[in-house]
Order: sequence, then structure tokens, then C-alpha cells
Amino acid sequence: RVDRPARWRGQLGEDGVVIRARSYAALNTVFRADLGWDELEASWRTAMDDPGLAEHVAIIGTIICWTAAMHRDVHRAQRYIAATNAFCAEHDLGTFELVVVGVEALVGMCRGDWDLAAARVDDVLTRPGLSPAHRTAPLVTLALVRARRGQGPVAALLDEALAAAPPGDLFHLGVVDRKSVV
Repeated sequence: RVDRPARWRGQLGEDGVVIRARSYAALNTVFRADLGWDELEASWRTAMDDPGLAEHVAIIGTIICWTAAMHRDVHRAQRYIAATNAFCAEHDLGTFELVVVGVEALVGMCRGDWDLAAARVDDVLTRPGLSPAHRTAPLVTLALVRARRGQGPVAALLDEALAAAPPGDLFHLGVVDRKSVV
């Protein structure tokens, strides 16, 4: 089997392209069959050893956390959240930590810890000027917590989350999934 990402490294001279290509290939398998988690994690953890790939590692980490949450694999998500938060703190990548806090809120909601979920949502949504990627998971989580608590309509929250993530965006997939559940 040809290792296309390694061939791209030779052609492009960019290790970040290689690590992301490997991770996205493994993510494809995870999305399709809920298999390939070990390969995905191995690729991600290997990249952690290269300081020049820190931002790539943080991006992949946030995606892995989100993916585990979307698969409702709470224990896996919690492990990835802890590892991603530790990595981001160690490398001063705070902007990615906030995305992970949003995913942590969703995982808390899935565990039935609605108070933790609401607190994590508040940690993110009360910060001004965040990107849609930062707001998507917390908005979905807030909608789900409010729906489960019977705290009024939630469609506006889900619509905001849906509008924040364009079709085809990874975070959009979760919004579509959650909107069909509520």
C-alpha cells in the first residue's frame, strides 16, 4: 500500500500536511464505521512529539474530541478532552482550549451532568468575539439542556448553531444530528 501522505511530504516539504492527511484518512474510517480510532490516536500522538506541528495537533485534537462526543463515546471523549487541554495549555494554544471546553459541555450533557454542561456553555458563550467554531457545540448543548429541563423553545439556539457552521463543515454535522433529536 502506498503511503500517500509520506509521498506528499516529499513533494510539498510540509509535515503538517502529512499529519493532517493521515488524521483525516483515519477520521473518514471513524465516521463511516466507528473503526480506526487507534490509528487516528496514534497519528495524533506521534505529531505531539514535533513542536513545529503544535497547531496541527491542536486542530486534530479538537476534531477528535468532537468526533468522540458525536459518537456518544463519553469515556473516549473525556480522555481526548483531557489530552487536548493539556497539550494546548503546554503549548499556549488557548484559542483551541475554548473549542474543547464547548465539547466538554456536550459530553457533560451526554453524561447527564446538566449543571456542568451549563457551566461550560457559559464559560464559552459569555466571551465576546469568538468564532462560530467556538460557539457551535455550546449552542447545541444549551439547546439540549434546556429541552431536557423543559425550559422553553430551543429552535433559535439550534438555528444559530446551524447558521454558524456552513454545510459540509465538521461541526455542522453535529448540529444536524442534534436538531433531529430535539
